[in-house]
Amino acid sequence: MTTFRWTAIELGALGSIAVSQPLLDVFGESPEVFVEAGASSRDIVLFAALVAIGPLIAAIVFTGMARALAGTRGLAVAGAIGALGLFGVAGIHLARQLTDVGITVVVLASIAATLGLIGWRYTLWLHTWLRFLAPAPLLFAAMFVIASPSGELVIGNDAAPPVELAPAERGPVVVLVLDEFPVRSLFDERGEIDAGRYPGFARLAAESTWYRNATAVGSHTEYALPAILTGRYPTTDAVAPLAEDHPDSIFRLLGAGYRFNVSEEITRLCALDRCRREHPDNRPTEAPRNEVGEGDGTGPTPNAESALRSLIADAGVVFRAQVTGSGEQAIEDRLIGSETVKVDADATSTSTTDTTGTTSTTDTTDTTGTTGTTGTTGTTGLSPSPTNRSEAASDRPDYTVQPARFATWLAGIDGDTESPQFSFVHALIPHRPWRLDAEGRQYPTIENETVGMARFAWLDRPGAVTTQRQRHFEMVRYADSLISALLDRLVALDILETATVVVVADHGLGLDPAVPLRRYTPAAGTDIVGVPLFIRSPNSTTGTIDDRPAQTVDVVPTIARAIDVELPWPVEGIDLSGPERARTRHPFEIKTDPDGTRRREFQLLDIDVSDHLTALLRPRPELAALGTDDFASWRIGPEPALLGTAVDAIPLGPALDATIAFDPESLGTRSTVADDGSTLAMVVGRLEGVSPGATVAIAVDGVIVSTATADRVDDGSWLSAFVPPSRLTRSDLEVRYFVVETTDGRLRLRALTAA
Repeated sequence: MTTFRWTAIELGALGSIAVSQPLLDVFGESPEVFVEAGASSRDIVLFAALVAIGPLIAAIVFTGMARALAGTRGLAVAGAIGALGLFGVAGIHLARQLTDVGITVVVLASIAATLGLIGWRYTLWLHTWLRFLAPAPLLFAAMFVIASPSGELVIGNDAAPPVELAPAERGPVVVLVLDEFPVRSLFDERGEIDAGRYPGFARLAAESTWYRNATAVGSHTEYALPAILTGRYPTTDAVAPLAEDHPDSIFRLLGAGYRFNVSEEITRLCALDRCRREHPDNRPTEAPRNEVGEGDGTGPTPNAESALRSLIADAGVVFRAQVTGSGEQAIEDRLIGSETVKVDADATSTSTTDTTGTTSTTDTTDTTGTTGTTGTTGTTGLSPSPTNRSEAASDRPDYTVQPARFATWLAGIDGDTESPQFSFVHALIPHRPWRLDAEGRQYPTIENETVGMARFAWLDRPGAVTTQRQRHFEMVRYADSLISALLDRLVALDILETATVVVVADHGLGLDPAVPLRRYTPAAGTDIVGVPLFIRSPNSTTGTIDDRPAQTVDVVPTIARAIDVELPWPVEGIDLSGPERARTRHPFEIKTDPDGTRRREFQLLDIDVSDHLTALLRPRPELAALGTDDFASWRIGPEPALLGTAVDAIPLGPALDATIAFDPESLGTRSTVADDGSTLAMVVGRLEGVSPGATVAIAVDGVIVSTATADRVDDGSWLSAFVPPSRLTRSDLEVRYFVVETTDGRLRLRALTAA
């Protein structure tokens, strides 16, 4: 009994060092993951406790089963196996502090595991040392709660009191923050907004001031969004996206004079009672012109059980990434909150408004998956509810919940002209992973190196990166539908003319081969720092392009000026409605840890954006081919003239002695439409007998719908392509693959065979 007890305790102590402490370190530095999950203080404490004592529980079960099955000898073997594995994991953590070379990490971890096993088998002092470390799990959990940024969510601080505003007639304030959105994605080949592809943004620009030269001050939401909402640059002293670290924000500025319709995501800067929609002071003073949806104003929220389950799932993803070194993007997708948001499974309906201003109520149990132009909200294409309720209530729900969250917020904007309303939403659109087309049709995504992305950077694979740009453009077109829906709502309520409307993005995204996705470099800087910024002042009727060097920290000062309010705290931002002022610096936050496991380690650079506008407006003739039909986003691929052409209309050569072997999650030779309406639309496959650089055409039911370039991957060729979901409307459509060749100046197709 004594041997069993001490073996379990020693393995539990070793596990707390190898597993618990690294996990609690990551999550302690990432409070935004708890905000995204909607975790309560109780959830956070339980999470810390479970992570801390998890290795001990596992050790008790593991050694107990071994002893029950094989007696003392089994217990000894189990102890040795457990020690070998845990010393190996600890060795991996240590090795990754020294090198990023995979084989070196494996060698060092193997040495650590071997030495640990020898020590476990032949030395007494190691056992004694581990027994003294028995209280370590409790210490790690306590340090997490008391000393980490995430612990502030448990302990908390009193919110700063709202600013008392002098009596005045003020109109509504509406702020929409989009996410991971380079402004260049809106441009046509001349550097203007492509009105054909983006009619919503073109309409907004025609009635507002477009600060085309606007730049962000951070590469990640937890730094960039607080800067927008406070008017202050990120600092190393206030890194958590919480009201406790950012007490002076637009929520405090408007908290005493405005009713709130607020939906935050990833951040928790709105800490006032009025942030809850059901707060009595948020009710309109007159009957609203349109019935608004039910809710608390913070967007859909999970129940406590699902929040804790989600956090445990996150811990599993992070642990696997720490051990394998291959899951950096998985860490990013989990910890940033990504594009998912949980919903209340008890919700039954929401109200929303179509482009005519009429209200429609939709049962959230709808499973038709209809989100397009004939969907539940008229021509806006917005779905006010998940297409699959059971999936939406799970730990990681369907991506269509994010548009539903926007629709709920949109319905919360009312037409009360007696008491002004502040409506704010941070919509995680068009952020990765891109899973919606322009009409809101959903498709599963594939995220690994075969699609051109690794370690938060694009690989030097032009074909794959072009495919990812197509997907991004489709999400930007979907974002455009949100702009149209917002403007239609404000017009229908007759408050657009008196409102201050701001549309901005928190940061951009690199979209070229061999550049980082977020980390600022001169080569990628244009897309990473350049973001949309539109400000519509009350009674504005004429659109203006202002090319002064605006920054996202200018949003709050400009809003304050528009509603005639003095800012009671110092800001680095300036009022953009006033005379242009020289700027002496442009701080920009970047991540410093290359493997993504310590997400809150960052530094501030002073970057030079003096040439940003010139680079932004550099002609891009490849965009001239883009249109507004089903193939609009696909025309940046090779041989765009083939799109929409029947295979029978193109000369066919003999079939190639070549094959394509598909990824298990890829579209293959037959289309499939799931019960929730989603369809496989990504094609990822290894090509045999096809040279890198070749053009591959994909035909659905005899019509070419996509073209892509094969990339060299290691010693072979890979295809990463994207098929328009609008062309995959039913199951069992035939999908064929051809290599495009040029002979005597004429194109011909040669069929590929599925492996």
